[in-house]
Amino acid sequence: ALLGKKGEGGGREVGDTEQFGLNVKFRPVKRRLVVPSPSAKVSEEEKEASHTNVVEDRKHSIEAAIVRVMKQAKALEHQTLVVEVSKMLMPLFRPEPKQIKNRIEDLIAREYLKRDDESSNRYEYLA
Repeated sequence: ALLGKKGEGGGREVGDTEQFGLNVKFRPVKRRLVVPSPSAKVSEEEKEASHTNVVEDRKHSIEAAIVRVMKQAKALEHQTLVVEVSKMLMPLFRPEPKQIKNRIEDLIAREYLKRDDESSNRYEYLA
């Protein structure tokens, strides 16, 4: 092996206090040598925090896409709006229609959009 572990324990686990030495007598069988890097261990708290951040960022992205589409169209049917927003966000992530619906409801509550007077399935852009 190219690197040799110094000290006790010949296992595959690597601790913070482990030391490695270079084997100068090493001769590779192949010309190209691949040295794997140790992967970082991520705690559950960090996973949860990053997941929360991703969800929050996606909410903002969905809202921005809804506003962009509605700014252009001024008025759209619900299904058309969901399709257009999904198309716009596909390169970034795949939004769930339920998420889009929730963001539309939030934008209605904040008075960026309103439901059409004749059809509750149609939205109008305000602002």
